[in-house]
Amino acid sequence: MDLKSVQDLKGVLRSDFFHGYATAAPQIEGAWDKDGKGISIWDKFAHIPGNISDGSTPDDAVRAYDFYREDVALMKSYGVNAYRFSLSWSRIIPLGGYNDPVNEQGIRFYSNLIDELLQNGITPFVTLFHWDTPQALEDRYGGMLNQDAYTPDFIRYARVCFERFGDRVKHWITYNEPGVYTLAGYAAGVHAPGRSSFRERNSEGDSSVEPFTVAHTQLVSHGHVSHMYRDEFQPRQKGTIGITLHGNWSEPWDEEDPLDQDAAERAREFEIAWFADPLYKTGDYPASMRAQLGDRLPRFTPEESELVLGSSEFYGMNSYTTFVMKHRTSPPDINDHKGNVEILDENKQGVPRGKKVIRNGSALHLGVFESY
Repeated sequence: MDLKSVQDLKGVLRSDFFHGYATAAPQIEGAWDKDGKGISIWDKFAHIPGNISDGSTPDDAVRAYDFYREDVALMKSYGVNAYRFSLSWSRIIPLGGYNDPVNEQGIRFYSNLIDELLQNGITPFVTLFHWDTPQALEDRYGGMLNQDAYTPDFIRYARVCFERFGDRVKHWITYNEPGVYTLAGYAAGVHAPGRSSFRERNSEGDSSVEPFTVAHTQLVSHGHVSHMYRDEFQPRQKGTIGITLHGNWSEPWDEEDPLDQDAAERAREFEIAWFADPLYKTGDYPASMRAQLGDRLPRFTPEESELVLGSSEFYGMNSYTTFVMKHRTSPPDINDHKGNVEILDENKQGVPRGKKVIRNGSALHLGVFESY
């Protein structure tokens, strides 16, 4: 959107409406081993030949670490008033653990970025975790697969961030798209840390169990960090804290068929309610997930359920497109994470889920994108 377009919208939106851009540290920062930064799981994953189709790595990216002032100036010239970015855990605590040293050079970088944003009238929205666990924690105990070991490390990392940046940051996000992290990293194995049941792709992992274990770790650790912030920091810092989920919308293939209606709802539950129900509704996972997954889906203790329910002070959602769902009559595959549905691009009447375009000889459907 250019500056003229922004000016044309003046008076249309509420005065407290935020509009801007969002990034992730591994995607933009570069300087992957500069000024004391530790190795993240994306640093390792991207350097393994064949993992990234074009061979690119986070080594340099767009060098936001070096050119953040120019980036902020560009954002200001575009007329935005918000910037959502993530912190690199391994830049702040290189080894990640609750007893490991803090990297003051990493703290200084983010502090300078926050100050630069505020000086230019841009409100920072800060994400603690956007898919880049310190590799040291992955090596030490398996990262999020070990909830008991991981949770105190994440709490300590969050505490450092609240202590160092919370006087200026008033909008905190614990996890960005925890479902994407689990499914891409532990079910399909195409994102870091690259684990799945598919041995032609990954040497380790169990797609039938690990994604649900990791998701549970994220929900519980989010609950701990949210309560810590609200108890210890919010009274004086006056900020807010929550989580940002993801979810594509689902529509039935046959709008008149109750089985397809149920399939669409089940797909929404497996993708959105997987996290939203424990956080905002029931303190537990959807019944459809328990029915299909059984004991492969972790169970909340009463204490965990109470901790997680109501722990997000806002509803953050990244939604990209819509899919059409048709029910399956066959039993679900053990590695199914979608609710045992057939995913299609058109409904029974032949209406596509979005505008069809041809790119490089392949048909693509463009859906609606709504950002947090």
